[in-house]
Amino acid sequence: MKVCLRCGSIVNNDCPECGESVFKVCPLCGAEVLFLNSHGVCEKCWELIEKHRLSKDKVLWYRDGKSCRYCGKRISLNSMTKDHIIPKSKGGRNTYDNLICCCETCNKIKGRRDVWKTGMNILWVPGNFFREN
Repeated sequence: MKVCLRCGSIVNNDCPECGESVFKVCPLCGAEVLFLNSHGVCEKCWELIEKHRLSKDKVLWYRDGKSCRYCGKRISLNSMTKDHIIPKSKGGRNTYDNLICCCETCNKIKGRRDVWKTGMNILWVPGNFFREN
């Protein structure tokens, strides 16, 4: 039995009352789960992070395929910078779904502006935290 988190109706996939999807998507592995934990990820990803004591930087680096999400250039963990898709100065949160890894050059170009205002594109990288890179 699944319950819509928005209106409380019992549903299978999408709520017939409000149209809200019952499932949340984990920003690290892409799994559809009923609940994300307080860190905004599924329990499977969180257990892996805790088991290996991975930093947020390392998690983002693995998730983003060890490359810049703007230009696609391969980057080392030491040269990686984190970028907020929605800048912190505009209310962007410090969460896995708002952070991407990028090279220093692209981070400087984007600055504190919104991605869509810079003309830059976020390259799609299969966000599977569990794959071998």
